[in-house]
Amino acid sequence: MYRLNGVTVYAVLPDLKILSRVQQQVMHTFQADWTIVTEDRSCLWLELALEHNPRRVIYLAHSQATLPFGPEAFERDSFKTAVYARLAHIIVVSTYMQDYLARWGDLASDGLRFPAYGQGPYPFLANFEAGYVTMINPSLLKGAPIFSALAKSMPETEFAVVPSWGTTVRDRTLLETIWTFQHTDNGWYRVISQASNKVIDVAANSVADGANIQQWTAGTGANQQWRIETLGDGSVRLVARHSGKVLDVAAGSAADGANIQQWTWNSSNAQRFLISN
Repeated sequence: MYRLNGVTVYAVLPDLKILSRVQQQVMHTFQADWTIVTEDRSCLWLELALEHNPRRVIYLAHSQATLPFGPEAFERDSFKTAVYARLAHIIVVSTYMQDYLARWGDLASDGLRFPAYGQGPYPFLANFEAGYVTMINPSLLKGAPIFSALAKSMPETEFAVVPSWGTTVRDRTLLETIWTFQHTDNGWYRVISQASNKVIDVAANSVADGANIQQWTAGTGANQQWRIETLGDGSVRLVARHSGKVLDVAAGSAADGANIQQWTWNSSNAQRFLISN
């Protein structure tokens, strides 16, 4: 319980184990003027609120996936959909949600954009020289393909992801194809995997032909720094700073899982790479 702007607020976590206890509180203790329910996939909390105060229940809709209707719902249920028609009001956090409710549920709503970052005016913090462009819970639902396309179109900007409950094997596979280039100095770059946030590294700082290429936590070593040199056919070669040798597919193999090594430049296709947006 807390008070905000003269309003007493009783906050209840959506834990079904305490449903009966909350039922007693809602029915006999809280004496609420209004009840606000949000992200209730079970509809049990909505039913409870409507039973107690049928004309003064508001639903706060954050995500279309948790609604029981429409093409983006986790689970469609006509009986649960009917519950939404009994609400006094629905508040949404975006125009997209408002359109979704109207189109797929025939439900009216009002938009309210929450001040998630506090009250303005806000400082101008756009700075691609520091930190990561980060996506939490990368998934199709959250727009992982859009994030992937942005990362590929901005290879010198650092992107990072934090996989969570919605990230599937397919999403991981998509993200593992993304590499970004972090400038160090004078045209040298670290090449960073978005899947692991580790960098391409010449094992043991070796300068020998055939030295293995691995991923490793980023450091300051020259064996993790590469110069990208454009070749006449549209491809590039990646030159290791510490050895002057180039990234090379061992034995010119075209097989999945072929080893990557460093080797003296010989102009073969095994040493030519394409950087794709």
